[in-house]
Amino acid sequence: MKFIWTAVLLLLTACTGGTETARIAGEADAFGRVILLIEDNYAGTGFSAHINRHPVDSYEAEAYILPRDNIDSSRLYPNQRVQVTKDTGQGIMLERDRHLAHDDRFLPVIHTEAEALPYTESDLLHYFRPVESHHWLFITADTLPAGLLAEMFDFLPDGYRLQTHTPAPEMASFLDSAYYLLDSEGTLIESSSPEKILQALEEGV
Repeated sequence: MKFIWTAVLLLLTACTGGTETARIAGEADAFGRVILLIEDNYAGTGFSAHINRHPVDSYEAEAYILPRDNIDSSRLYPNQRVQVTKDTGQGIMLERDRHLAHDDRFLPVIHTEAEALPYTESDLLHYFRPVESHHWLFITADTLPAGLLAEMFDFLPDGYRLQTHTPAPEMASFLDSAYYLLDSEGTLIESSSPEKILQALEEGV
């Protein structure tokens, strides 16, 4: 399939100082570049774990590229916030038919200093949050108790789907609780007790 897309300049600003906060997909690519996302109409003001190479209808994003060496951090994480000093530079909005994580052509490169802000639980949960409605994602940072998932399916609303994910230990270390139930709006339930998860579902979320 031939992908056809056009770059449409919707916003072009020259900055003479100040800072801007963006989010990054994670570590740099093979060329030592990092995509800084201001906002898109896929996951809002951040990157998502659910991005894929499939076409996205009417996709728009405001973003640019920064050399990895310009970020003062030895380790970068998915959806981490980065504060950029924009003495000079441009912000550009592009239209295309795939997410910019898989098609970053024509994004402007900005050579300026950037500070990686401390990575938080909120950053990680925002990254895993489903982008589709009628979708629950159950994050387990601990061993999944036998039978818990089957009981959760009993409370799944009609038309919904439920998936589970266990983050890698390094990522799980940023979580304060063992279990999280997420939907496209955010966190529905947070607890380290399987019993409280079921109790919250019984009471309605």
